[in-house]
Parts: sequence; structure tokens; C-alpha cells
Amino acid sequence: MDEKEAEPSEPDTDQPGLYLPNSLEVFEFMLSTLRHSTNFHYYATHYGIGLKDPERPHDLVGSGNKYEWEVIRGLALMFREGSSESPLQELIYASRERHRKQYHHVKGNGDRPNPNATEEDMKVWALDTACAILENRPYDIPVHDYEEVSRRFNTFPEHKRKWAGRIIPKIRALPQPKLELITNLNDFPKIDGISDDIYDAIVERTRSAVKMLRERGYEFDKIICSEMEIPLVI
Repeated sequence: MDEKEAEPSEPDTDQPGLYLPNSLEVFEFMLSTLRHSTNFHYYATHYGIGLKDPERPHDLVGSGNKYEWEVIRGLALMFREGSSESPLQELIYASRERHRKQYHHVKGNGDRPNPNATEEDMKVWALDTACAILENRPYDIPVHDYEEVSRRFNTFPEHKRKWAGRIIPKIRALPQPKLELITNLNDFPKIDGISDDIYDAIVERTRSAVKMLRERGYEFDKIICSEMEIPLVI
């Protein structure tokens, strides 16, 4: 992935310019988010998971969604070298905590079972987690096969481990969606298996988020992303 004129953008005054993500970092985060939502709904649509989730499309709507500026401005910094150090970590953590107020995180996160979480809520949590692991995000330890995904699940608290045995076989039973075909934020294909209504909603939310970012000074037209340069799934 190449980006021309990748100077740090300074579209907002509530966060020092040095600690604002630049256009490339925002683009990488947005593309990763778009692919993740598509990945989630590919499997969710096939298996009827999360149909009553109040925040659909996944990660893109509701308070704390990943297309909110308050979430973007911190989480996009994860794509910066040295993001594990302070003060970037504090900014990333603040945005992550905001995102974790989303319904599927409230129901599924935590070291103890949530008494208000239904079995369906936990299916959404497990699918979300498995998809995130499979996407081999550049700031995380990569996995190379489904057994490694299972081992990652086994590091979670005991009440969550059983969900690996329930969700991973479902994922393995389907061919992986061609997320590598999604290379930009303005014109991306409908991946086979995604329902029309979800695809249309993803397109509309992405268009709205890009418009918001452009108003803040971010431009993505000069960022080039080829299919071969972004292998995000095993």
C-alpha cells in the first residue's frame, strides 16, 4: 500500500496534531473496519446470527461505532509504528473503551459471564472475535490456521472457551469471503453471501463516514491499495 503526500492531517484542535492519525492511517483503519463488518455479515447472514442485534451493520452504527470520529481518531493510531508507546496508547485505549460500549461488547466482554447475555448474544461475540482473529490485523499476532484460532480462544476465561467449538466449525464449513476485493472506500463490491439490505446499509454508512472525514480534512483519493498487498485472512 502506497500513499502520496501522507503528511499528518490536522483537522481537529481537540487533539494535538502530532497525535492525530494521518490520512493513510485513517484509510487503513477504515478499510480494516469495512472488511471486518463484511466478514462478520458474510457468516452471520448464512447462519442467521445476530438478526436481532440492535446495532447492524456490525460495528458501523450505534454509539461507539468504528465510523465515529471519537473512535477513529484513537484506533487509527494502531496503524502507526510505535503505537504501543505512550501517549499514543492512552489515545488508543480511550477510543477502544468508547467502542466497547457497543451492544455486542457489553454482552460478550468481561472475565465473568454477563447474566443479561443471551446465547444469541454470545454467538455474535464469538463470531466477531473469530473474524477479528482470522483477519490477521497488522497490529496483532498473526494466525496461520484454524487450530491457532482455537488456541487463541483458549486463552479467554472459561465461560467463553466453549464458543470456539461452536463457531469455528461453522466458519470452516464455508469458503472464506474474498475480502481482498475490497480495496477502497468509495466503490467496493458486494461480496457473495451478503444480503442486499446489509450491503446497502454498509455502503450508506461508509459514504457518510467518508464525507465526515473529508470535512475534517482527510483525503483518500491519492491512496493506492492493490489486492495483493493486503492479505488479511488466512
